[in-house]
Amino acid sequence: TKGIEYAEKGLQLIEGQGIYDSAQAWLLMSLALNKTALGMTPEAIRDGRKSLSIFTDLEITWGQAYANHALQYAFQQSGDLSAAEESARSALEIISGIGLPLEEGYIKCGLADVLLEKGLTAEAGPLLEDAEKKLESSKLNLCRTLLQYARFYWEQKQYKTALDKLYSGLMLCEANHYDTWVIKEKHWISPLLVELFAQGTMQDTISRIVKKYSIYALSALK
Repeated sequence: TKGIEYAEKGLQLIEGQGIYDSAQAWLLMSLALNKTALGMTPEAIRDGRKSLSIFTDLEITWGQAYANHALQYAFQQSGDLSAAEESARSALEIISGIGLPLEEGYIKCGLADVLLEKGLTAEAGPLLEDAEKKLESSKLNLCRTLLQYARFYWEQKQYKTALDKLYSGLMLCEANHYDTWVIKEKHWISPLLVELFAQGTMQDTISRIVKKYSIYALSALK
């Protein structure tokens, strides 16, 4: 809520002065991300589209990529996976080849996330492979990529590799307090957590995370 409050104050200040520039677009994009996190997806989509429009008018290409990335997550949370995929592909098309490897990495991870949701597992693999390499210096985004990679291998029935990727992701989570990003994947990650727990691995970490998102899911670990 603080993120929304600060962004809205910034927008009021800018709009009150009749300013139309990139600052407005970045604030709108920030609003879109914060509103998506709070489940306010119609408002997030509206703000994301406004942000994209301004970046497009100003011909700020990397801003367009960021705005599309924000829209991807808003559409994805709303359940519109086709629109989410379209936004993710637009973001990747824009960002590719302009010398921003970190941004390209997490945008590829975002596209892979949508593809896994749609059951297009094979196409997600190369995206995650490249994202993992590009995100080595970003612990947060690497953690998110490793979790998606775990899902990819699990759905490919390569269970050992899936659990290895999950373990690596959970190690980053434990070291950097990234529980939120594991909880975000609760709609698919529970069977993998249960399996890792059953092997006696990171049981305290897994219990803490699972307890946060469901007291009922915790019983599966006993």
